[in-house]
Amino acid sequence: MRESPQTLPPLVINLFFVIGLVSALSFRLLIGVKELQPELFRPVWYVGIIGYILFLYLFSVGWKLPFTR
Repeated sequence: MRESPQTLPPLVINLFFVIGLVSALSFRLLIGVKELQPELFRPVWYVGIIGYILFLYLFSVGWKLPFTR
Protein backbone atom coordinates (compact mmCIF):
# COMPACT_ATOMS: atom_id res chain seq x y z
CA MET A 1 0.00 0.00 0.00
CA ARG A 2 1.36 3.44 -0.92
CA GLU A 3 1.67 6.11 1.71
CA SER A 4 0.25 9.48 0.91
CA PRO A 5 2.82 12.29 0.74
CA GLN A 6 3.36 14.05 4.03
CA THR A 7 3.18 17.83 4.00
CA LEU A 8 3.59 20.49 6.61
CA PRO A 9 0.53 21.91 8.35
CA PRO A 10 -0.83 25.14 6.83
CA LEU A 11 0.11 27.07 9.98
CA VAL A 12 3.78 26.18 9.54
CA ILE A 13 3.71 27.03 5.83
CA ASN A 14 2.15 30.41 6.61
CA LEU A 15 4.76 30.96 9.34
CA PHE A 16 7.53 30.37 6.77
CA PHE A 17 5.94 32.94 4.50
CA VAL A 18 5.45 35.59 7.20
CA ILE A 19 8.99 35.26 8.58
CA GLY A 20 10.49 35.52 5.09
CA LEU A 21 8.28 38.49 4.23
CA VAL A 22 9.10 40.40 7.43
CA SER A 23 12.81 39.80 6.90
CA ALA A 24 12.72 40.95 3.30
CA LEU A 25 10.73 44.06 4.17
CA SER A 26 13.13 44.87 7.00
CA PHE A 27 16.03 45.04 4.57
CA ARG A 28 14.00 47.25 2.21
CA LEU A 29 13.15 49.56 5.11
CA LEU A 30 16.81 50.07 5.93
CA ILE A 31 17.20 52.54 3.08
CA GLY A 32 14.53 54.87 4.45
CA VAL A 33 15.31 54.30 8.10
CA LYS A 34 18.97 55.24 7.54
CA GLU A 35 17.95 58.68 6.28
CA LEU A 36 14.89 59.41 8.45
CA GLN A 37 15.63 57.79 11.82
CA PRO A 38 19.22 56.51 12.07
CA GLU A 39 18.67 55.25 15.64
CA LEU A 40 16.30 52.58 14.30
CA PHE A 41 18.83 51.22 11.81
CA ARG A 42 20.29 48.55 14.12
CA PRO A 43 16.96 47.13 15.37
CA VAL A 44 15.61 46.88 11.82
CA TRP A 45 18.88 45.28 10.67
CA TYR A 46 18.72 42.67 13.44
CA VAL A 47 15.07 41.87 12.71
CA GLY A 48 16.06 41.16 9.12
CA ILE A 49 19.10 39.04 10.00
CA ILE A 50 17.37 37.03 12.74
CA GLY A 51 14.34 36.55 10.51
CA TYR A 52 16.43 35.13 7.67
CA ILE A 53 18.33 32.82 10.02
CA LEU A 54 15.07 31.56 11.53
CA PHE A 55 13.54 31.19 8.07
CA LEU A 56 16.50 29.13 6.86
CA TYR A 57 16.35 26.94 9.96
CA LEU A 58 12.62 26.30 9.56
CA PHE A 59 13.10 25.62 5.85
CA SER A 60 15.84 23.07 6.54
CA VAL A 61 13.70 21.34 9.18
CA GLY A 62 10.77 21.23 6.78
CA TRP A 63 12.96 19.82 4.02
CA LYS A 64 14.01 16.89 6.23
CA LEU A 65 10.44 15.68 6.71
CA PRO A 66 9.76 12.44 4.87
CA PHE A 67 7.74 12.88 1.69
CA THR A 68 7.66 11.34 -1.73
CA ARG A 69 9.20 13.17 -4.64
